[in-house]
Amino acid sequence: MSKYILTDVSIEFMGKKLFQIKATQSFWNVKEGELGGYIESEKNLAQVYGDAWVYGDALVYGDALVYGDAWVYGDASVYGDARVYGNARVSGDASVSGDARVYGDAQVYGDAWVSAKKAFTKWWFIGGDDTERITKLSHEQVGNTYWESNYVLGDYEINDIEDEKPIEVVEELTWKEVTVTIDGKEYKAVIQ
Repeated sequence: MSKYILTDVSIEFMGKKLFQIKATQSFWNVKEGELGGYIESEKNLAQVYGDAWVYGDALVYGDALVYGDAWVYGDASVYGDARVYGNARVSGDASVSGDARVYGDAQVYGDAWVSAKKAFTKWWFIGGDDTERITKLSHEQVGNTYWESNYVLGDYEINDIEDEKPIEVVEELTWKEVTVTIDGKEYKAVIQ
């Protein structure tokens, strides 16, 4: 069952027509009939799985997708080929665009801009204010100290999406099946 519909209320933004969404059922903290933010089409917000939602005046358009239990709210925007998922939050006047991936428990807020082929993970807290915008991140810019002066706080990692490599097997693991009895009940376990 669909969790939202596109209403007849629309806005024109950057040459695109975006439609306000309306919840068709209650889930998480969204009530049936509640109006949400604006999306270009149903391809921008997951319909079935998870509690993802676009609130208020937030915008999601282009080939961007919000899914899982992610929220986009305030005046935030997600566009391009960006993905926001997991328990991620994008809020305030923040923008996530390009091929950026914001997921896990990441939070992008304030006036922060996240754009590039980067994956933002762990317990991220990315913020900004009216005096500075974060636009480019690189592998050399990993760690708390560097970003504390640039409006990014918290424990985080920056990973190049295009540089992801398959996990290399260093040693062959052997597994053994064992039977364990606890309180008269027998359990099977596989151990290394």
